Amino acid sequence: MSIFINRKYYLLVLYVFFVQFWGLKMFAVIPPDMELAMTLGLLIVGPVYYHMASRRPSLLNASNAAPITWIVIALVISMEMAKMYYGQSFMVSLTSYKAQYLMLGGLSLLIIAPTKDEIIGSLKLYAILFTLVYMVHIVSPGMFVMGEKNAISNVDESSILGYEILPILLYYYFDGYVVRPSLKNVGKIFWILALLFMMQNRSSLIPVILCSVYLFWNVKSRYRGVIIMALSVIIGIFVITTISTWNELIQQSISELTNPRYNRIIALNYFLLQGSDTLLTILFGNGFISNHTSSLMGDLMAMGIYNSDMGFLGYWNQFGLIPIIVFLYMIIKTMRGRSYPGFVKYYAFQILMCAPTIMYFGQQPKIICFLLFFYLFEIYRPKRHVAPVVAHSLKSAPVVVPTAYKK
Repeated sequence: MSIFINRKYYLLVLYVFFVQFWGLKMFAVIPPDMELAMTLGLLIVGPVYYHMASRRPSLLNASNAAPITWIVIALVISMEMAKMYYGQSFMVSLTSYKAQYLMLGGLSLLIIAPTKDEIIGSLKLYAILFTLVYMVHIVSPGMFVMGEKNAISNVDESSILGYEILPILLYYYFDGYVVRPSLKNVGKIFWILALLFMMQNRSSLIPVILCSVYLFWNVKSRYRGVIIMALSVIIGIFVITTISTWNELIQQSISELTNPRYNRIIALNYFLLQGSDTLLTILFGNGFISNHTSSLMGDLMAMGIYNSDMGFLGYWNQFGLIPIIVFLYMIIKTMRGRSYPGFVKYYAFQILMCAPTIMYFGQQPKIICFLLFFYLFEIYRPKRHVAPVVAHSLKSAPVVVPTAYKK
């Protein structure tokens, strides 16, 4: 099969666009609106191309599209809220909601219908590229867009975007470890774990550490003692060599949680007590308010209040309860469903744990996490009729369910 038809290469390119080229400065010359338009273009061109170039049946139907449909309905209703309470016209809302159009990428994936093997294959290639990019960052951090000042050192830090989808591959490798606890599988796990640890994102690391400890401790293997001992030594070396960084993170966390002026504490008070003061806005949100309509967003940002910092709470303030209900339904159904393999269950737990501080519906690197979760949710969801591509995928790659999920 030609490289131009292989879906894993298309998905790889899609990931790179969604993560905004990892924050490399050489690509920062592309205006954000143009980069967004290019990503939307990929989401349109891909389904058209694969529909014409492949005989693989589409998975797009009313049942599979239901979660995306409900989210779109919620967005449209929130536009009405923006018009009702802030006088924002629908035309202005159509432009201010532009990043939300990426949510329709879930429908694109259903049309393209990649198999589980193609998704994992694309993520493996992406992890290799991410590793190379990280090496470049070590040698020349100035090649990356600068992030916020470090709260402890007060020094600007460059950052790498796009680590958010790596846990999917991590948990897939854990599934392999559950079946065959070999050093090769451990090596793959530690490869992704090392990348995630280097990113030092506290929200992502907490569920990763919890799942990793649980899986390594509970998997039955005659090599378990040796592997745990070896992993303990490796973790010890890693922690000792990076102790200053971890001390800095701990100090920063303590400082933030005990500081009443910490922006997330201020945002929490605002969203709970002031942000939605009518029944309609509580149910359907305030809408995404453009700076051309009101100074509200600018005023909130000046106070350090960002919807994206507050995860579900920030999304509820803008778009209401419907998207949150849809998201929680998908997560709970995945974690409780017997048809879902271990790596999908653990990834559902990952995004549930991160949801209080990460908005999966607002920023491009986060939206691709939701789209992949949505697609995995749909292809493993029990249905009366399973499309041939999914049935073949499930046959060629048996569902791996850790012991903890077996009845």
